[in-house]
Amino acid sequence: MQSRFPPKTHSLGFSMKDNPLHPFNEEQTTISTSPNGEEAVAEIKFKVLHAKDLRDIKFIGKMSPYIAFEHRKYRYKTEADVDGHCEPVWNQEVDVPIYSVDEDIKIECLDLGIIYDELICSTVMKISDILPNHNSEVDVPLHFKSKVAGDLKLYCFINRSKSKLLSNKNLPKYIEVQKKDKE
Repeated sequence: MQSRFPPKTHSLGFSMKDNPLHPFNEEQTTISTSPNGEEAVAEIKFKVLHAKDLRDIKFIGKMSPYIAFEHRKYRYKTEADVDGHCEPVWNQEVDVPIYSVDEDIKIECLDLGIIYDELICSTVMKISDILPNHNSEVDVPLHFKSKVAGDLKLYCFINRSKSKLLSNKNLPKYIEVQKKDKE
């Protein structure tokens, strides 16, 4: 039986504190290794800012929503905003290791419960769609049963490893190819 805990992390050995464009207050950038030894090609750092107009699932009381990112078999989540109800504010960072740009990330907004957590709304994003929007704020529409059930505001920042796939030199070419394919 495989664990649902995040993979172990290893330091890349360089510091982002000298980069004036770096939006996070972090001393070390990390990269992950999957349980089978596969090294991530990059790491997407999501700064989960806030949500608005969430679907109200409580008949009595207030919701305590949190955001969970599911990628491969792993789940990465924020802490619950116990006073957030339909307009939660998190301002929390979540690091998600990426092994291929052709994969998806499922984003769920859940209500923290005593016995179980209940789904409020969710969406699925392709990593290839996140790449052109890296280093920017993104509004993500959330859905429940094919209906809009809220909006989530994220800041996406990509930490690149020494991989050829997402190197500084190849990333603009990849983005241009994706734009041409969509036209």
